[in-house]
Formats: sequence, C-alpha cells, structure tokens
Amino acid sequence: MWMRTFIFMFALIFMGSVLPVIAVPEDAEEKASPGAVFPQTTYSEFVAAHQFPYRADPDRIAGIRQNFDSLSPGLDMARVLSCVGGPDFVQHLYSKGPSPGLIGASWVYVFEKQDPKLTNVFHDLTIEVFFDKTGRVLKIFSNIDGLTPINSTDPVPRHP
Repeated sequence: MWMRTFIFMFALIFMGSVLPVIAVPEDAEEKASPGAVFPQTTYSEFVAAHQFPYRADPDRIAGIRQNFDSLSPGLDMARVLSCVGGPDFVQHLYSKGPSPGLIGASWVYVFEKQDPKLTNVFHDLTIEVFFDKTGRVLKIFSNIDGLTPINSTDPVPRHP
C-alpha cells in the first residue's frame, strides 16, 4: 500500500502538483488506534493558525515533557502520536544526493517561536522527531533544557 501511495505522490509531483503525504508502512494504520490519522500540517498552516511570538499551551508543553523519555529510535508514527501527541507541523525530507526522492519526514513540536520568517535555533524552542520513509523514528533533536536529543549527533544550541 505505501508503495502505491509513493508512486501516486511521485506522479503528482511531476505533473506540477504537490501532495503532502508521508510514506508509512502498509500496516501502520492497522496497528494505530481506530480512527488514527497521521498529521499533515504544513509550516505555512502552522504560521497561519498562530500569532507570533508564539508560545505553546502550558498543558501541551507539560505533556510532551512528561512523555519525552518514552520516545526512542524504531518507534512507529502511531506510537509517537500516543506518547506525545501530534506535531505542530510536518516537514517532508528529500535526498539531495545521486538518488533523489523522499527519504522520510520530521514532526516538529514548537514550544516557543519568535518570528515565523526566521529560524533561530538559539531562541526557537523545538523538538524534531525524524522518521525514515517506512515511518520509523531515526533520531530526535531537542534544543530544550532537560530534553536530551536521542540518537542525534547534531550540535545542540541551548536557549540562553
């Protein structure tokens, strides 16, 4: 099933349309709780829905902080949803190498963001969960004090 979704998405991209699809394993939705829908919110939609400077609801922040340690490489999207809820927005990741194409997605959880037109890793407080194209967690980036990145070798700027 995911292969058909990928081929359909591939065809639409080359016909001039863009379809926001995350390639997930065939059985991911079957394993998810009934009615589970995988998030598709784009950054543009996130920006349009909020005022800036933005700060997430304190209950949302507390829930993510409390369940962050439940996240680990290898989890599927349904499990991440059940642990920390849906992301604020989704980014699709594409290879820039010799074999171009979709390589995965990242779910971004925003605690604070000053300006929607700028990415500032020193002032924007975010968690990014990176998935491979089968929908499994590869690594988790965090620049939030107390939430240590998982399986990530990226340098981590900390909020001053």
